[in-house]
Amino acid sequence: MRSSPYDVIRDAPTSSFPCLKTAIFTAFAATNFFVDAGTGPDKRDLFIFDLDKMTQTFTTPYCGELRIVQSERLWFYLPVEESEVTKKPECPQQEEWSKNGWSVGYGQVCIFNFMNRSLTRKSEWACVPLQ
Repeated sequence: MRSSPYDVIRDAPTSSFPCLKTAIFTAFAATNFFVDAGTGPDKRDLFIFDLDKMTQTFTTPYCGELRIVQSERLWFYLPVEESEVTKKPECPQQEEWSKNGWSVGYGQVCIFNFMNRSLTRKSEWACVPLQ
């Protein structure tokens, strides 16, 4: 029995992918395999694996929804501190979140390109619920 907080996903006898035990399969896009780790709307982590190369290519915290664009890019919100937000977005859900005991956090729009493994942080922000 292992004491590590990681499980191993095995795709072939010669390779393995570590990821958190709370992780669940999320999606495939081209040769990329996505694993989501987290249990609430905030403090989630995403692991991306290249199945052709049998390697982990990217890991990031995220909040909100993930979007895969044309099987080439991943669009997501990177959690940021309020002090990093240069232009605060409108947050019409704030009252509803407060009623549910949640607070408001902020996410910066980011785009990860699968082909060249580059990350672009946009000058766009959104409010997100925090538990």
